[in-house]
Amino acid sequence: MSAREEMVAKLAADQAAFAQATRARLIQEANVSLRWLKAALLALNGAAALAVLDSALLPLATKGPPLGLFFAGLLAALAMGFLAQRANMAMIAPIAEAHQYWIGITAGEALDPVRWAGIEQAVADATGQSRWVKIAAWLSVAAFSAGCGAVAYLALWGYRLPW
Repeated sequence: MSAREEMVAKLAADQAAFAQATRARLIQEANVSLRWLKAALLALNGAAALAVLDSALLPLATKGPPLGLFFAGLLAALAMGFLAQRANMAMIAPIAEAHQYWIGITAGEALDPVRWAGIEQAVADATGQSRWVKIAAWLSVAAFSAGCGAVAYLALWGYRLPW
């Protein structure tokens, strides 16, 4: 084996180890942070909805808008979990492909820039799916904030509303 081939094999082994470690860390970190964030958003919106239902500060006729906003926050948090699962599943396959690519190079296969470019594109495409997770999370936060604002407004001035 020439010095160049040894260097390529060493680089490939390093890249394979990196891809494997990245894949494992991606799965672990994404799951932990997602569970925490989803639980927090579900708890915030759910507790707020229950507080509005039980509140004596708001007349019954004014509870609808904040309840609707908190319910929208709950739905957005659930959607975030679903979208995150899809994004994770989309990312696992390209990372596994990168791992297999570098394992092949380690075993003596030739570098294939076209195949590698395809893998990089698949990773970029999968990464793009995570934007929907962020959008759903921010919608949940926005719905919670708007619901809190609606509660404050209705508690202070709700008796003046026409309904």
